Amino acid sequence: MGQKYSAWERAEIARAAEFSGPEPEKCPKCGGELTAGEGYVGETLLYCGNEACDQGLVWEDGADAVRRVI
Repeated sequence: MGQKYSAWERAEIARAAEFSGPEPEKCPKCGGELTAGEGYVGETLLYCGNEACDQGLVWEDGADAVRRVI
C-alpha cells in the first residue's frame, strides 16, 4: 500500500521538484557526461564525471529527497 501524503506534503514535494528543475543530460559547464551518486537521504545526485571540470554537483532530485524525509 502506498504512502498517503497530506496536501502540505504534496505541495512541498512539488515545490522541491520545481526548484530542482529537469534532470540534465550533460554537464552545463563542459558538456561532459554526468555520473550518478546518492545523497544523504538516498536521493539521486548527478555530478560531472570530467576530472578537469570543476563544476561538481550538477543536479539533485530534490523532490525525492523531500519525499524520503517526509
